Amino acid sequence: MPVDALQRVYRGKVCVDLAYAGRRDHISGVLAGGLNGAFKFDATTVFDDTRTADTLWGRAGTDWFIYGTKDDLMDQTNGETTTKI
Repeated sequence: MPVDALQRVYRGKVCVDLAYAGRRDHISGVLAGGLNGAFKFDATTVFDDTRTADTLWGRAGTDWFIYGTKDDLMDQTNGETTTKI
């Protein structure tokens, strides 16, 4: 994904005008529009690097974990989203 596309997705992620679910839905492409424009995270733009296991930490706030086959989710809490790729 080109740098400008990642910047647009980041803008959609940090948008203060929408709650978590709205930002996630824009970035995933479920909901049209948003500051990310046409750029989204889905099966065509994110892939599972099955060669290595990743450890994913969300820390504070509500997180959206996009994870692969060998990945470990360490601190997922109720209300957070997980998407296996």
